Amino acid sequence: MPSFQPFVQRAGDGPTTISTPPTMPSGINDRLSKPEVSRDVKMRRYQRWFFYVVIVGLFLAALGLILKVYADNNSLVTSVETLSTQVKQRDQNLEQIRAELAARNQATESASTNLEQMKAQLAQNMKDLENAVSKSKAVEDSLATTTSARAVDQLTLERAKANTLNLILSLGTELSNKDMTRIKIADIAVAGMDTDKDGLPDDMEASLGTDPLKSDTDGDNYSDREEAVGGFNPLGKGLWPIDSKFSANYKGRVILNKQGDIFYAWYVAQDGLRYYMGSSGDKFEALRQNDYWTKQK
Repeated sequence: MPSFQPFVQRAGDGPTTISTPPTMPSGINDRLSKPEVSRDVKMRRYQRWFFYVVIVGLFLAALGLILKVYADNNSLVTSVETLSTQVKQRDQNLEQIRAELAARNQATESASTNLEQMKAQLAQNMKDLENAVSKSKAVEDSLATTTSARAVDQLTLERAKANTLNLILSLGTELSNKDMTRIKIADIAVAGMDTDKDGLPDDMEASLGTDPLKSDTDGDNYSDREEAVGGFNPLGKGLWPIDSKFSANYKGRVILNKQGDIFYAWYVAQDGLRYYMGSSGDKFEALRQNDYWTKQK
């Protein structure tokens, strides 16, 4: 392609004239003016723009993928931290439960030890009670042998009765009327005043709640004694709620039933039956001067 330079007028030259650049050869102009060349140029422009669009699309897709991976990683990290916190909390709860179980086991062992000590103490107390009863019987025997010593021995007897009363009240376990009916009465003769002649002493009927002036309190043609020793309710219909497992908890122990201001004492023997001992009103009369309440079967 021919080159041209601008025309510069020098001093002293004649009038300035601007020359026009030479025209391109007609062959080149003809080629540029052809429709095929114009289409190629447009196609290359389109290709460049398509390439730019593809590049931008790939960039945006890569950016979106990076953001998604970043968000997923953050979510995963959060989930891991949450799970880690939950695991730590569960470990703490587990340790707390283990500590509570250990404390309960220790308390159970301590309770078992205390129970054994209480059993041993109760056995010793019962032995002391038997000794006190023997001493009371010996005192009464000595009172019967001589009249001259009755006045002196009477004081000893009253002291023995007072000691017996205090010992029974301290060793005895008070039960409600309902719980008393869960322990069956032994079928033996009991000494004492029996006004209605039904086989139950008046004070024993006071403990049971029956009428000492009526041999059949509930009027069902069965005597109070027959119903009481048979496990039936002498005050109405039906059976008493006899419970052998309940009575087993009181074997070898004195149980007390309070009616008004009077305590009525019973002894639960190894056969699971209860034997009437007496009332605090007569200071148990040296435990009826009999050993029926310690009867073993």
